[in-house]
Amino acid sequence: MAISILADQRKIYNEAVNYLQHGAGNGNIVKAINYVFTGSDAGLAQLQESGRDQGHATLVIALMGTIFELAWHQGDDFYGFDNNRFLKACEYTAKYNVASLPVPFQSYTYFDCHTTTTLTQISSDSRGTVRPMWALVYNHYAKRKGLAAPYSKMGVQTTLPEGGGGDYGPNSGGFDTLGFGTLLYSL
Repeated sequence: MAISILADQRKIYNEAVNYLQHGAGNGNIVKAINYVFTGSDAGLAQLQESGRDQGHATLVIALMGTIFELAWHQGDDFYGFDNNRFLKACEYTAKYNVASLPVPFQSYTYFDCHTTTTLTQISSDSRGTVRPMWALVYNHYAKRKGLAAPYSKMGVQTTLPEGGGGDYGPNSGGFDTLGFGTLLYSL
């Protein structure tokens, strides 16, 4: 998506948008954010990666946020898709990782090559993973849209000011996101 915008190639941009909406893999919004809770857990949505580990779950938020922001500036509002499904996933992930509070979990079955795996609980692996990702999320939902995002706000406060490459560990988590949120988005 980013290179299509830079190169002003609408056809390539449309391919990225089509995959985001209808793709067969986990880059599809509905597959990436695979369950939206109702009732007493309304306002939360589970990521497909939530049962795998929190490093990957937070990476989904970081990368999806960047993709949605790119699309927003092209006139496409994926942030608002399915009644703010992404906000619900952000709140779920921040509630578990930043606030360290329990969250519900819906069993999830996926197919990888010839293996079927069913995840029955949220993973505590890498719980508390910190990435510079919350400022973008909070800015969009709270500032632009005027929506409540209390757990995402907590995430902003834990990473303020956001650092850059290597500030969040030596592994990919320290380099997957650029940490430009404090520069571009303020509380």
